[in-house]
Amino acid sequence: MTNDLVNVIRCSNLDALFDCTPSVIGDGGLVRINTAGEQAALGKVVHALAGRYIEEGRFEVKSECNRRGFEDEEEVSGLMNYVVRSWDELRRSFPNPQVERVIKSNVIETPAGNFRIEGTADVLSAVGDTGAVFADWKTGYADDGYHNQMFGYAYCIWNVMGRPENAEILGIVAFLRHRYYRVVKYTAKTLAEWEYDLIHNVLSRVNVYRPGKHCTHCPIYHTCDARKAETSGTVQALMLPNNLPANDPYRKFVERVTSLMASVTPDNKNQPDMIELTSQLRFRVKLVEKAVDDARELLRKTVERVGPMPLDNGYELALREIVQRVLDPVKAITVLRKHLSDAEIFDCMKASLPSLLAKKAGKFTRGEKKAAREQLEKELEAAGAITVVRRKRLEEVEPGSEQSNEPE
Repeated sequence: MTNDLVNVIRCSNLDALFDCTPSVIGDGGLVRINTAGEQAALGKVVHALAGRYIEEGRFEVKSECNRRGFEDEEEVSGLMNYVVRSWDELRRSFPNPQVERVIKSNVIETPAGNFRIEGTADVLSAVGDTGAVFADWKTGYADDGYHNQMFGYAYCIWNVMGRPENAEILGIVAFLRHRYYRVVKYTAKTLAEWEYDLIHNVLSRVNVYRPGKHCTHCPIYHTCDARKAETSGTVQALMLPNNLPANDPYRKFVERVTSLMASVTPDNKNQPDMIELTSQLRFRVKLVEKAVDDARELLRKTVERVGPMPLDNGYELALREIVQRVLDPVKAITVLRKHLSDAEIFDCMKASLPSLLAKKAGKFTRGEKKAAREQLEKELEAAGAITVVRRKRLEEVEPGSEQSNEPE
């Protein structure tokens, strides 16, 4: 190949790579940068402490959190409790453990470019000439993608070992939040099959987008043409199905969903077709909701930046301040029980303070309603159960009108 550049794919990006390859690999085979967030900061603290415990048999949460500027010491302590417990069970399987060991695969040559898989094993031990065991600490939730990430670690270790045909590698993924771990066995055969899938079905299709539930956390969400097509096609099919050709895939999908939903019963709702279509419809609805939220946020930021925006109906779009009185149910319950039954309180607690006041007023005649509401409000305020919250809401208003509102 004329291009000798080797693009590094981190093991932590492999599940996203398999879900939708262009979300990880951009033009020219370049791997996109994955930005770190709050969860990544937590992970760095826990991984550092776990490594210290394995090497030294001790750790100090407070000093590590201070060093890294992470404030939630309680969360870190809770996760480290399971690190200690699980490692005490697993240590016998790790002769001469190495922590934070960087591992790399051989170069993988494809028409899209040259790639190398690379990762950092949280704990790694060699077991003889053809065996190894590694562990990965997970600070997130068990439904987060990890299957291909773990395969990536095992694949890199296999390459480092020289790809022996009788290799046997054990991978342990420990879910610290859920306090359990899983053990997965990898052989030369399963790793070779995974490598074939990676090269021929993933890296060979770097321009094939596959929208799905993984789109929500995608780094190219806002610029992804496939996601935009999925959103616009779904909106058209839901709003104006008859304007689309009979063979339009989105129209056919909506027609199929409509027909199938009409026939769903408690007995057949667990059928694979029902589950698949319900999941697909939910995914498309979430895409549309996200598009609407993005458009609303664009309007909001524009009005925040330049002030009220004129509209063609003679009104203008403005941010109107709303003063809302929020009820603290714990502080309020003693007062409320003097005026309402527990059943009446429960009905209103799912709604708001206005609902409770209306429920109280409903017990009195028309001329007494206002006084009853005011009396209940005074008692709640005296109990410290009402908090005033100010927020801004995007509304159509008359030009030059007062940009505020009475308490809700």
